[in-house]
Amino acid sequence: MGNILKLQNLKNLEWFLFNDIPESLNIRDLSAFLKNYKDLEITFRFNENISDEYKNQLDALIDEIIESEVFGRHIRYDGQEEKKLKILNSRSKYDVNEDINDV
Repeated sequence: MGNILKLQNLKNLEWFLFNDIPESLNIRDLSAFLKNYKDLEITFRFNENISDEYKNQLDALIDEIIESEVFGRHIRYDGQEEKKLKILNSRSKYDVNEDINDV
């Protein structure tokens, strides 16, 4: 993620999607990425093997996103609280629920 943050061409993108992310992705790096690219629609889908501790960290980040009322930020993982997922979905320009192979 640190190397991705250094890329200059990302400023030209409209939508950035990461799929099947392992919990080795540092939450602070993820948060920095979200803050650095304010005009970019960003979707992060985590794999099904992430721990409850990691899910708690993601939930804290999701709460921060919801409270900030920023649009275009979507984080998804198995077992996620449905209410929070619906809020994130409602703030997205893209259908973040479609199959990745359809994108």
